[in-house]
Amino acid sequence: MFGITLPVNFHSPYKATGIIEFWRRWHMTLFRFLRDYLYFPLGGNRLGPVRRYMNMAIVMLLGGLWHGANWTFVVWGAVHGALLTMNHAWRSLPISRRPGLNLPAIRTAFMVMTFLAVTLAWVPFRAGSLASAGNMFAALFGLAPEAALPPAIFRWPAAFLLLGVGTATFVMPNTNQIFAKFSPVLGLTGEQLRHSASLVCLDWKVACIASGMLVLSVLHLSLSMKKRP
Repeated sequence: MFGITLPVNFHSPYKATGIIEFWRRWHMTLFRFLRDYLYFPLGGNRLGPVRRYMNMAIVMLLGGLWHGANWTFVVWGAVHGALLTMNHAWRSLPISRRPGLNLPAIRTAFMVMTFLAVTLAWVPFRAGSLASAGNMFAALFGLAPEAALPPAIFRWPAAFLLLGVGTATFVMPNTNQIFAKFSPVLGLTGEQLRHSASLVCLDWKVACIASGMLVLSVLHLSLSMKKRP
C-alpha cells in the first residue's frame, strides 16, 4: 500500500526435507542476517570443516539469545546448531548423493523426520523455563500423570483440528504460491513458486478443508469455554 517492498520471510518451512533447507525457508531474513553478519565474519566454511561446524554452533547459540536472555533459548539454539552440523556432515558423505534418496517416499520420510525434530525443539523455545520444558516432554511421551491431561472429550476436537492443520501444512500451497502471478511475491524463483494447479486455483477442495478447520476451531473453543468453572 505504501510502496515498500519486503522480501519473503517464510516459505512453507515445515515442508523442508532437512534442517539446512528448513532454515532457508524459516525466518529467511533473520537467517540471512546471521549468515552475513556472524557466520561469514567468523570465517564461514573457509577454515576447514571443524571450524565450520564450530561457527555454525556459535551462530545458532547467538541466534537463540537473540530471542531473549533465557536458558530455554540457549538450549533451542544449541539443538539447532547440533542439527545443522549433523545435516552438513551428512551432506559431505558420498552416500547422501545417491539418486535413490530422491525418491518421493524417501523425501517424505526426511520431511517427517525434519518436522519432528523441529517441533520437539520448539518445546524449550516456548516453555517459560527448563523445568516447564521437562514437564511438556513428559506429557508428550506419556510420562505425565493422567490427572494432568484434559478429559478425552476435550482432546478429540483438538486431534481433528491438528489433522486438518497438518493436511493444510503439507498439501496445500502457501500464500506465496497462491499469489505467484502478482507482484508482491518477491525473492523466490519460479521453481519455488510452482505447486499443484488444482490446489492453487482455490477450488471446492480447498474451501471444504478451510471450512472444516473453521468448524473444528469453533467447536474446540466452545468445549474449552464449557470446561472452565
